[in-house]
Amino acid sequence: MSMRVGEAALKEVMVDVHTGPFRFRYLSERPGGDDLPTLNSATVEVAGRNWFTAQLLMRGFEVSTPVVDRGVDLIVFREVGQQGIRALPLQLKCASGESFGLDRKYEGRGIPLAYIWNVTANPVAFLMTYEEALAVLGAKAVASKSWIDGGKYAVTRVGADLRQRLLPFESRWEWLAERLMAQPESGAS
Repeated sequence: MSMRVGEAALKEVMVDVHTGPFRFRYLSERPGGDDLPTLNSATVEVAGRNWFTAQLLMRGFEVSTPVVDRGVDLIVFREVGQQGIRALPLQLKCASGESFGLDRKYEGRGIPLAYIWNVTANPVAFLMTYEEALAVLGAKAVASKSWIDGGKYAVTRVGADLRQRLLPFESRWEWLAERLMAQPESGAS
């Protein structure tokens, strides 16, 4: 059997899900081995946003996606009372592997940052404020030419030290809920 480049072999599985048989297809083999294809950054961002959205929904948050990205990637909200809502914008940083970076343009905006790693395998989320992200980067990064001249710093090879500094921020769902509940309520008189 010949396959075009980029085409994957599909395997069908029959599953009985309470009401009857359903047919699912999943990728069983990929030409050239089991490695996932290289994904562009836009695809990684969509996959990360979708995974993160699912995590939020399963934890009782409502989620909205802005039509145009002007520094806000998601808005989490909850209904409050009969007519009000509380909403909190989020900035997402999605990666197929492990990377950590910060841009000074988020300073002073009060928008929590969500770093989603390993989007294509076993995703994990780190949730923090800009100030916390700056502290995680550390003094060495803030003293770098990249930060001083360009206002940006990125780590593409995460070492044990950085990973250790990020641990307190992993899966901070309660923290996010607290931040959301601290937001002003719409419709309040």
